Amino acid sequence: VSQSRYVVITEREWLLKNGRLDAVANILAKLTRNLVGQYRSNAPDQQCVARQREKAMEAEMMTSAMRYALDLNITRELDAHQFREFILSGAAGWRTTVGWWNDYNREDIKVDPIDQTRFFHNPVEDPRSFDLKEVGYLHDMRPEEVIHYFAKDKNGRGSPKAIERLKELCHFADE
Repeated sequence: VSQSRYVVITEREWLLKNGRLDAVANILAKLTRNLVGQYRSNAPDQQCVARQREKAMEAEMMTSAMRYALDLNITRELDAHQFREFILSGAAGWRTTVGWWNDYNREDIKVDPIDQTRFFHNPVEDPRSFDLKEVGYLHDMRPEEVIHYFAKDKNGRGSPKAIERLKELCHFADE
């Protein structure tokens, strides 16, 4: 059995052995953890505010409904996660829908983070996004799901004509 002349060491060990500084200093990770921790400790209390005094009762009702939906979706943790995503990538987003909750056996508001690799929009130059014209999200759907969601007429009812057209368009799609 021959002995190998080579010793395996990490790049960091080699740098330190040769009197050089370790080039990896992830300052951003420490700052990010700090900022997310600060957010978790001081997360804002969500509240709806009426611009007109006579609408104060409606604002209270909206605040109550919004807080319920936020609690149901555990958005405080979701927001902390998305805040971290925003710090690292410059973008974060949520998708709000009405969906089925198995735990509660009912439909209710669902808030989900979106995958930034599936999100797109037209080029925007205005920091206020006044030139934002198109926003989209790519979905993976089986042909049956596409038909269920999109084969509707102008009144939102199932349309045999739309179903046939979507079946034609989806005939090449696999599962």
